[in-house]
Amino acid sequence: MTLFQAREWWSTVVAEPESLSQACMVVDNLDNAADRADKIAVASYAGTLHVYAPSGQGADPEHDKRLERDLGIPILQLQVADVSGDNLNNLVVLHPREVVVYQVQSDSSGGLQLEQVYRHHLKRTAANMVIGHFGQSEIAMICIQSMDGALTFFKKNREMLVRYLPDFLLPGPLDYVAEDDLLVTANSSWHIKAYKFRSMAAVSEESSSQQQQASNQVSAEQSTKTGKKITEEFSFNLGEETMAISHVKVQDQSRLVVLGATSMYYLNMAGELLSCKRFEANCNCLATYRVVDQQINLLLGCDDGILRVLRDKTVIWAAGGVSQPLALSTFDSPSLPGLIAIVSAEGHLTLYYLGTDPSLPQLTQPSRPMNHEALDAEMTELQSVIRAAAAGALSKDTAQEHIHLSHGAFVHDEMVDPETGFTLSHGTTVSIATAADVTATQLSVRIVALTPIVCDHEEISLGDQEISTGTTVDVRLHFGLADSLPPSALEVKLVVDCIINDEPHVYDYTFSLPLDMALQPAAAEKQADYKLTILTNQPPVGMNTLFGDALEGLHGNETPAIGFRMQHSDSLVSVIAAKTSGRYRVQSNDFAALAIPLQALTAALHAHFKRQGQEVKVEFAEAMPLDPYFRILEQHFEMRNAIRALRVALDEAATQYRLLQKRLLARFKDPSPSNIDQFTALLEGSYQQACSRCTERCPCHELGPANCV
Repeated sequence: MTLFQAREWWSTVVAEPESLSQACMVVDNLDNAADRADKIAVASYAGTLHVYAPSGQGADPEHDKRLERDLGIPILQLQVADVSGDNLNNLVVLHPREVVVYQVQSDSSGGLQLEQVYRHHLKRTAANMVIGHFGQSEIAMICIQSMDGALTFFKKNREMLVRYLPDFLLPGPLDYVAEDDLLVTANSSWHIKAYKFRSMAAVSEESSSQQQQASNQVSAEQSTKTGKKITEEFSFNLGEETMAISHVKVQDQSRLVVLGATSMYYLNMAGELLSCKRFEANCNCLATYRVVDQQINLLLGCDDGILRVLRDKTVIWAAGGVSQPLALSTFDSPSLPGLIAIVSAEGHLTLYYLGTDPSLPQLTQPSRPMNHEALDAEMTELQSVIRAAAAGALSKDTAQEHIHLSHGAFVHDEMVDPETGFTLSHGTTVSIATAADVTATQLSVRIVALTPIVCDHEEISLGDQEISTGTTVDVRLHFGLADSLPPSALEVKLVVDCIINDEPHVYDYTFSLPLDMALQPAAAEKQADYKLTILTNQPPVGMNTLFGDALEGLHGNETPAIGFRMQHSDSLVSVIAAKTSGRYRVQSNDFAALAIPLQALTAALHAHFKRQGQEVKVEFAEAMPLDPYFRILEQHFEMRNAIRALRVALDEAATQYRLLQKRLLARFKDPSPSNIDQFTALLEGSYQQACSRCTERCPCHELGPANCV
């Protein structure tokens, strides 16, 4: 995967799906224009030839089309080279039974037209072709590989020679390296073969008389098989299907670049492997676009939709968003050089450029006309808010001025959630209203609560309901505890998303759940394993005064101690106030159960002294109680070691039992087996030992199955 995307610059449809080949596109100065501007020629199996000269990003493809011609027969391959000897580029078109050389010329209307230079009718069905100065010929020659393994060489309007490839079954990619005068191809055995052109010519000269006699004796139909087989220069076992063969020149030395089905190979001209790189996707096509010093730069198209740029065998860039490519090449536009032309299997011709911006999700906002007066007023208001906040004189929460959230009193309204099966004990009503002259639409409310607190709704969407001045929306919510785990806090956050004045807004509102949802009054205990002591700067306050409004059943005489029993649990937490000093102790045998009573005590102290107009300071002067955490870590480590020891013992017992079974099977094959009474006892003992290991109790089972790791 890659974050970066290839940016589409220009695109058009050139053919029907599955009617294009890997050699269907060429990019070059087809019409020999003075400005040497590139044109793109694309041909299909339907016999249609298109030539485009893209003028700019988003331009009309029909306006950029310079030529469209139906040649009437399937087109297998296109090549551009000077094969006429007049120092002008020619367009070479390969058909199944003929090869045609055209001169592309400009007409008076700004389009292009084809003028045939010469044509060769082929005696064999063609597969592909390559053009080069074979044997250092002054004029470029055309070499056509046929379906039966024959290489036919044409020089202008003459057929020069025919040679058969040895061990041939199916045609493969074909390339010519001029510096070494080598023809390189791949056969059906997944071998890369190289042949010297001069050796072909030498074989032809030595056997010319024999070929002439053979041609006189065979019929016209059999004469197509006249020719001498040639010997290979080198052979390399690729081990996979060959998709393409190309070559580059690095510091006066040629190198072969072979693209396999899932790998890419670099070979020297002796057939030796220099390096190899494997890809996770299937490879389709490649193009060499520049060579710097000893580094080879390549473009690689794969069927995973990612275009890769390689330097030697290192991927230096990858961009997604590319359809399955069949052929690719570089294209230099007058306005933007360095584009990448890709023909896809769906029949699309697209020009891409490699952008540097990662493709991340973009937040789209509804378009609206610009109101400069409103923008100036909003800017003035924001600047005043910023100045007030910097001076510490911000009197209200401006982030919540558009939406007003409030909740009513909690009531005992026990119900069972039909989806989860949890019992919900308390309910409340949340009211949503807007400020004056504010209209909110597309409201949604998300309820965020920490485990084990559960709510009957995770999200409430109000749809198209509109809230404006004088309108209030009430939402009924029910809360409860999911299991016996003590909660760490009794707080719930509501997150409201809405649209105000065509702009998205998010507001949050936090409120506390009632204390009796998690705690019930009980008799306090004097002794406990875990104790926390907090200090205050005010005289002690009785428990009835602090918790009388939050919990029922705390009326009567003032008491300095109170107990809280956790809901769905036997954990008891005691809160004890000192007689003379402002010290309070919170203690319990369950360390996790101390959280809610400690928070409730702190909140009750602040609320009590705030009503009296006094300020209370709450401190914790003792060392942090980390011993329980360390004990839990040690206990967990010991359980892991015990489980590991049990697994090792079980594995040893099972291995011993399997070995005894194999020995017993070997005894059955023995033609004269000995007595197996003792062996049976050993097998029975090994079986009992393995069963005892399986039923041995794990130490963590005492804490419940959830603790077994």
